[in-house]
Order: sequence, then C-alpha cells, then structure tokens
Amino acid sequence: MLSFLTQDYKTMIRREYILRFLTVVFFVLIVLAIVAGLLLIPYLTFVGSQEAISASRFALLTDSSQVRDSQTFRIELSNLRAEALRLTPSAKVLPYELINELSALFTNGVELSSIEYTLNKDGTAAISLSGVASTRLSLQSFISTLQNVPGLTGVSIPVSAFAQDKNIGFNLSINAMSLSTQQ
Repeated sequence: MLSFLTQDYKTMIRREYILRFLTVVFFVLIVLAIVAGLLLIPYLTFVGSQEAISASRFALLTDSSQVRDSQTFRIELSNLRAEALRLTPSAKVLPYELINELSALFTNGVELSSIEYTLNKDGTAAISLSGVASTRLSLQSFISTLQNVPGLTGVSIPVSAFAQDKNIGFNLSINAMSLSTQQ
C-alpha cells in the first residue's frame, strides 16, 4: 500500500514518525532526570560527607608527629570499649567507622600507607593495613593494641616483618566483626 502513496506523503509520514519517536525519547529522558534528582543527589551528598570524615581520620592516622605514651593508649582503648558498648548493634562494619576506630589506636613510630577494606557477606570485614614502623618495639606495641580491641580478631603479621630493627615495612591483616556479632 505504501507504493501507491506519493513521495511527498511518504516524506510527511516519516517526519511524523521521527517526531513522535523523539517526543517519547525526550519524555523518557526527562523522567530519568527527575528520578535521578530525587534519589541520586541526596545519596551522593551523604556519601560525600562520610568520605570527608574518613579522609580527615585517615590524615590523623598518617600524621606521625603525635606523641602518645602507653597510659594514653590505655585510656583511649577503655574509652573506645565503652563507646562500643553504648552503640546499638549494626549489621555491617562500615569503612568510615573502621577508620574512626583505628585513628584512636594510632601509635607514635607507626605510619600507615594504605588501608584495604573488604566487606564480607556476613557483615564482617577483612582489613589489610600497610605501613612502616620506626622500630620493632613500636610495631609490637601497635599489634598488641589492635589485639586488645573488641571486635578486631585475627590480627596477623608475617614473622619476616620483625627481621629488621628499624624502618620496618609491614602488612597486617585483621578481621573486624560487626557489633551485632561481638555479643
């Protein structure tokens, strides 16, 4: 039947088809923009604020100019335990919460260069800390402090990390349980 139509009429039908198609495409794009604006922007704002908090805590971790003695560590560790008991149970160990907890445990003579975080399906987290310790004693102190934190288990470091006396590069692996699995 199309073969009986004139060329002008065929062109007019094609233009109307393209116009209707473009109208539907623009309508879908507008709906997607509205949905993205309502759902995505608040989420990105929240993630950005938490990322800023994590970045400031990580800066505290890497700043080795803070001097703390063992008594200060005990006080901070007891405060951290008391805070952990007051918190309501959560289903997951979140990265910014983990960095907040680790920043309270930072020792003089230990510089962290990276923190790797993997969230497991059961809500626990596998953490790998890399850095440099100025002495063997500062590394041992940092490890023992981590072992005494409730919720952190399986603090392990290769024995080869203790081969040097100074400027010891290390890779620690830690398992962190959510507060709900600590009880």
